[in-house]
Amino acid sequence: MSASIVSLEGISTESEVVAHKIRLELSALRRIGVRSVKILHSSPDQETERELGQACRQLLNNMLAENKIRAFCPGEFFGPFEKEGQSMARFDGHLRQDPDWARHNQHITMVAL
Repeated sequence: MSASIVSLEGISTESEVVAHKIRLELSALRRIGVRSVKILHSSPDQETERELGQACRQLLNNMLAENKIRAFCPGEFFGPFEKEGQSMARFDGHLRQDPDWARHNQHITMVAL
């Protein structure tokens, strides 16, 4: 089973808006038994994309510290040769079949719930 997808496309880059969207989506997905989530934070505007990615990863760092998620992996480390990617694959072996596995895609962040 591949990861469920949460898209941040078209939302405000304000960290509170990003945090609300991600927390709400991850909570709902966890309740229905989803184990892995791919967050898409791509945007046609590079500045917006950078801000979305930073806000997303800052929130996930906080959620990890609060034990709200098990792990997360920036897309550029999502592969077999990076510690974060290996950790995600151990958590959910199906992630090795994900189209972004080993592609160093900076437009995504993977989350283990």
